[in-house]
Amino acid sequence: MNNSLNLNKLIYVYDDIVSASNAFAEFCRIDVKDNNEYWLLNFTDCVTEEKTIIAEFENYLIDLIGAKQ
Repeated sequence: MNNSLNLNKLIYVYDDIVSASNAFAEFCRIDVKDNNEYWLLNFTDCVTEEKTIIAEFENYLIDLIGAKQ
């Protein structure tokens, strides 16, 4: 199963990703790596299906960014 997510650096800020990752710490471990154009996120030790966790993480991150605007 694919347990990774690539986020475009032009859209997503590292600090927002870290904040969202901290909020999800009880659900999984999220490792963030820096690539030239993308933040590469790897989800491990998930309490439920990675697909579900990743989808909820994306929603949470989008809401977090929207709340700042």
